[in-house]
Amino acid sequence: MEGSFMISHRALRRVSLAVTLIDDLTGEAIQGSNSRAWIENGRAPVKKNNGCFVFTDLDKASYTVLAEGGFYQRQSAEVTIDGDEIKTLTLRLRPARNYPAPPGCIRIEGRAEPFSQVSACICDRQAALKLLSDAESGAETLRIYHPDNISIEGGGFRIQGADGSSESLVIEAPVPGSDHTYSLLSPLCGSYTRIGTLLLPVSQVSADKKGEFFILLRASPSVSRIVLTAQGESLVTKEYDCTGADRLSPVLEQMNF
Repeated sequence: MEGSFMISHRALRRVSLAVTLIDDLTGEAIQGSNSRAWIENGRAPVKKNNGCFVFTDLDKASYTVLAEGGFYQRQSAEVTIDGDEIKTLTLRLRPARNYPAPPGCIRIEGRAEPFSQVSACICDRQAALKLLSDAESGAETLRIYHPDNISIEGGGFRIQGADGSSESLVIEAPVPGSDHTYSLLSPLCGSYTRIGTLLLPVSQVSADKKGEFFILLRASPSVSRIVLTAQGESLVTKEYDCTGADRLSPVLEQMNF
């Protein structure tokens, strides 16, 4: 992306931040007019033809970037502008309840502890991504194979080893100059071999003040198991059989007797 562009015949703006919005269900860029990204109390960004939002002339500081759309839940992220280099940020927007879901999706409308982090994972080997090389404990990057038309930046995954070990991770950004290599939000805890390791997509949302949450997932004809977790003051994990179902109403609250 160019480092500056002309706003008018007299004003030259310096590009500080470029934000791309991704549909979390499809992994594709959101390019319609019914989506936006902004910084609270900041100058409105310039929206490019490819759907990218460009913020100009930002001071060196930390900012909260927000994004939403008519069919998407609001999302936010922190970004720090600390020099003249252009920062890039990818935000994955989760479908809202009015999202026009394609056939073969499961609507999950449940209840958990208020403001807890809820994640859902369909244990589908066919939809899983694969490693291109072994990954050692403490690694801060992974080499991952995925289709070129799908973005995995900002995505949550459950990495599952051939020996049954697993952990959650978040893909941060591509490593410049390294094909199919991505930085991780946090280092790996375990070690994983290229052969037999799966990266299962995970969708994560926050429960509201009433504890209600909504997740839309693509179902798999060959898989009937969904793993749901809710992390609040306590961790609750439950598995559900989704055979033939197009909706679930899980309760992910710790029961006190």
